[in-house]
Amino acid sequence: MQMQDLYPQILDQLMGRSVPNDKIYEYLFKTIMEFTEDYKFTELGVTGPLVQLTPFQVQYDPADFLLDDSDLNPNPPPSSSAPSVKIKKVNSFFLYLDPVSPPVTPIWPYPDPVADRSSARAGYNLTFRTIDRMEVLLNVPGIPQQWTRHNQRIWIASPPDKAYWIFMRYQQSHPFPNAGDSTLKHEDIIWMPDSWQDILEYATAQRLAQIYNLSTKATELNQRLLGDQKFQETSGVEGQPGLIFRRTSDESRDQMTTVKRFRLRMGQR
Repeated sequence: MQMQDLYPQILDQLMGRSVPNDKIYEYLFKTIMEFTEDYKFTELGVTGPLVQLTPFQVQYDPADFLLDDSDLNPNPPPSSSAPSVKIKKVNSFFLYLDPVSPPVTPIWPYPDPVADRSSARAGYNLTFRTIDRMEVLLNVPGIPQQWTRHNQRIWIASPPDKAYWIFMRYQQSHPFPNAGDSTLKHEDIIWMPDSWQDILEYATAQRLAQIYNLSTKATELNQRLLGDQKFQETSGVEGQPGLIFRRTSDESRDQMTTVKRFRLRMGQR
């Protein structure tokens, strides 16, 4: 769906108020950025490039682990005011233990891991820790175990004693390739499931209602999104849930088809 596909329904929620398309775009833009920062969408999932760490270096520019904007957006925005691609969520941060030979690719399958043993590389995911929990390892060179974000940098501990290979799978910030074009920006694609269309319409209309003196409507839309007052006050224990409460990601639905953990049952003698 395109940005402009949601405009008529957003206006319907504003009780016929006359709102310029550029204003609707602005607030829909903010709504999409808010939701895609916290919720996980497979449409925005990206596998970053294979990167070789620098021995004994603990800080890295996040851009080192990202694909270039040109790889994600073939038609870059004409204006520098449009946001560049940034990390919203880190899904995995995988380190290969063999620092000598680079893996063929971080995306399976390998050509033939049985016939060509050199294509198979052992490794593991780094564990996220807050910076205060990493202080000890930050001063002990070795095989990296942990990572964090601090001061707009990626920190890795232990400081790598060798040039290990690593790559990141992450959720990018939502792209708006035509954000700088006053005409084409309304045709930007929304990289979210179609089931989120109602939520985007209500949330955008709620933002606009607050600046167009429709406070009662804004409260009504807030309850449709988040649930009634009792539901919000009890953190979902009581009351009527809203639209967002029932939304799940592709990943959550996929996990319902498999067992995530086993519980040991002890028999009696």
